[in-house]
Amino acid sequence: EVALKNFYNYNYVGSISVGNPPQVFNTIFDSGSTNFWTLSTLAGSNRVCNGVNNAYDPKLSCSYCPTNLACEVVFGSGSLQGFFAKDEVTIGVPGMGPDGVIHDKIVVKDQAFGLMTQENVLDDTFDCICGLAYPTMANTHAINGTPLFDSMMQQKLLH
Repeated sequence: EVALKNFYNYNYVGSISVGNPPQVFNTIFDSGSTNFWTLSTLAGSNRVCNGVNNAYDPKLSCSYCPTNLACEVVFGSGSLQGFFAKDEVTIGVPGMGPDGVIHDKIVVKDQAFGLMTQENVLDDTFDCICGLAYPTMANTHAINGTPLFDSMMQQKLLH
């Protein structure tokens, strides 16, 4: 189960972890984009040191696998630049939900995601973007990358 925070019926933000051991990020779920992006320690952004946003540090993950695929994306609210890598992505926290049902976490292996090296799209409410749009819009085809929820389906992690 992932608890989402609703910001003005416009942004929905929840926690997703990347890496092994997991690094936790406030993630916006974006129906207008496809790729999964996280602020990284490689970014030249003030957000890396602001004490509010979290940044993915590839040196802390034993399952991190870099690629040579760079990308630039323009959103309606800003833009970002970076490159793609692969690592574990974890969604949800195991335990009993308020409905009395036991929930489990989902661990997606070898997930393609982008590490932001420059950005002007984030704010204090999120450090990560999880694209929910169609796989044909993904920029990760060259590294056999699929969007996060498509990876969950391919790895048969959804019941």
